[in-house]
Amino acid sequence: GSGSGGGGGGGGGGGGEVSGVQRRVVGLVSERSFLSYCAEPPGSGLSLVERRAAPGSGRSVASIMAPLEGVLHVSINASVGDIVDLFFAHNMRHLPVIDRGRLLGIISARDLLLPLL
Repeated sequence: GSGSGGGGGGGGGGGGEVSGVQRRVVGLVSERSFLSYCAEPPGSGLSLVERRAAPGSGRSVASIMAPLEGVLHVSINASVGDIVDLFFAHNMRHLPVIDRGRLLGIISARDLLLPLL
């Protein structure tokens, strides 16, 4: 069956895994979270480049990542049908494949469609 998680890390976009000291996945930065971070904060008047160049202005990855417990994911044993159902039910294009806290890969809708073409 599929792994679990709530909604955080959310639908629609790709993401990057964030590993702790022991190379275990502790969270994911979704495309949506990253784009929100890149958006100009109201009233700042600074571009992303200007914000990144300012000393001490960086945010930690932890401040924008979704903890693993809140990320929808699948196990290595998930069926293709289960994965397709999750893609449609949650308006997603990518799902992390996680086994015992380790990221094995990220499966995409494209991965499932290519063999059909």
